[in-house]
Amino acid sequence: MKLFSMRPCLHIYLVVVGFLSFFASITLAAVETPATLIVSGTIQKGTATPSKNDKVYAVQSGGQIESIGSVQDNSGFYAIQISKTTDFNGTELGLQLEHAGVRYTLLDNGNPASFVFSGGFFPVTLSLDVLVGSAVGGGNNNSGGGTNDPGTGNNTNFPPTSGSTEFDSRFDVNSDGNFTQVDVDFVKHAVARDPRNLQADINSDGLLNTRDIIEIIKAYVNYIKQR
Repeated sequence: MKLFSMRPCLHIYLVVVGFLSFFASITLAAVETPATLIVSGTIQKGTATPSKNDKVYAVQSGGQIESIGSVQDNSGFYAIQISKTTDFNGTELGLQLEHAGVRYTLLDNGNPASFVFSGGFFPVTLSLDVLVGSAVGGGNNNSGGGTNDPGTGNNTNFPPTSGSTEFDSRFDVNSDGNFTQVDVDFVKHAVARDPRNLQADINSDGLLNTRDIIEIIKAYVNYIKQR
């Protein structure tokens, strides 16, 4: 009498498990997970004196702008929020200041200030005090050949204030008549803590997930750029 062999069953099992693992990896890769990093600190006077409302840029080494923040007061305190997705983690960024139409490199201990983007679903904070260094260009022109496109980062004031530019009313999730960072944070909180709150279902697919966060972040960046 022949004994029943487990080898064919084991082979089939391994093939099925391998297929499911491969399918799961593709599915997870297709879902972008938001990642936010907030960098703040004091800009000390150097070759220029920072003023309230001066712009602060987070840039890649080639000069491409990834996000725009601002100097909050005349003491030089600045803040910049960079909202990307987790695949951007590990990217090295530098900081520049725009004062009176001229861009300046910001320095940390005598060298160009730099940091590695490491954002999280809930904002990660980084403190970085810097000094105004040499001029690198004028206004919004990128000295390094990059484009003035903040991608999915945030812009201008921190926190942003409302403007007169029109926006899609579905992005005003807290129904205060404005489209601000508060609305973005509302959706992030709803996805993490209140998944039944379909008021935050930005893409109206009946589900509350990271796709809603990504859509409102991109919409907010475009809204800020138009102001």
